[in-house]
Amino acid sequence: MNNDTREDRVYLGKGIQRQFLSDAVRESNTNDLMFSEFLRVPISRLRNWKYGINLIPVNIFNQIKEIAPKTHEDYSKKIKDIRPPTWGSIKGGKKTIKMILSKYGQRELNRRRLNGGLSLKAKIRAKQEREIEEFIPGGPDFFELYGILIGDGCLYYYKYKKKVIKRIRIDGSLNEIDYYQKRIVPLFSKVFGKKIRIKRRNDCNGIFIQFNSNHIFETFKRKMSFPVGLKGNVRMNKRALLASKQEKTSLLRGLIDTDGGVFFVNRKYPYISFVNKSGPLIRQASSELKRRGFRFYINKNRKTGVYYLVLSGKDNMENWIKKIGFSNPVHHSKFLYWKKFGECPPDKELPMVDRLKRLNLD
Repeated sequence: MNNDTREDRVYLGKGIQRQFLSDAVRESNTNDLMFSEFLRVPISRLRNWKYGINLIPVNIFNQIKEIAPKTHEDYSKKIKDIRPPTWGSIKGGKKTIKMILSKYGQRELNRRRLNGGLSLKAKIRAKQEREIEEFIPGGPDFFELYGILIGDGCLYYYKYKKKVIKRIRIDGSLNEIDYYQKRIVPLFSKVFGKKIRIKRRNDCNGIFIQFNSNHIFETFKRKMSFPVGLKGNVRMNKRALLASKQEKTSLLRGLIDTDGGVFFVNRKYPYISFVNKSGPLIRQASSELKRRGFRFYINKNRKTGVYYLVLSGKDNMENWIKKIGFSNPVHHSKFLYWKKFGECPPDKELPMVDRLKRLNLD
């Protein structure tokens, strides 16, 4: 993330800054989103520069030279002034003081100065909003977490004592405890710095993760278009579709680790199955798998409306391990057992604990 708060600003003149950025985006053959990611700034900040709300920092202006050299050269000749980073605060501060004095008087101005201008709650809200806006989703770990949330997770909120509580939840079965402890929990810590605990369900043989976080909730809702409540026809958003091949590979791994599984016909013939109610998501996943050379078929259960994307056969299984892999040991241990013994009994006959013992992985 570019930290440009202490950088001097480039002043091109009224209306020229917007034209400069438009020309730079055009020359770089990108769009606003891709251009902002190249600069490592939130797209909201790029738009503030485009609309003239803020001036462009000198380091950002010079960085644009790498992706749009001709535009940078042309507009470097049009620079009218280099201004200090606080020029807007000084100008705006004088106007604010004048307004408070004329409307409320000296007493109110003194009170606001003592309180730092904003109430503590307002400062906390402003800080939270800034963190959300400045967070740029990206990297294999983030997209694997995104795939996990699509597969077994949800976002929801409720009101408590006039507060809106924003919550993230992921559910799994008890035999996935290692997957939760060694993969999902560390991913939240690595990507968001969030420490979370795994809980046991009382109503069934299951486990879950549940925690409150305005930052994580709003990041997935706003920046990844993740639905709140029922997921319905959830799908990968534009940011995910524009992600790198490595990031989309991690996304696919997260999906299959949670909403997929490894199975065997007559214990010997392997297949991977991805199950979901969202037709758009199934089609998006199938497109990504096709690009990676996988062969598959898709079925739909007319009664339940559930889609099944199936990759069958030895070649598909070994290609999956080579190109994508499993983070969930439930699935990976089945592959290892089949690879070693030439067959793999179903879970009812050979639970995961016994399977790991026979593989000397317990």
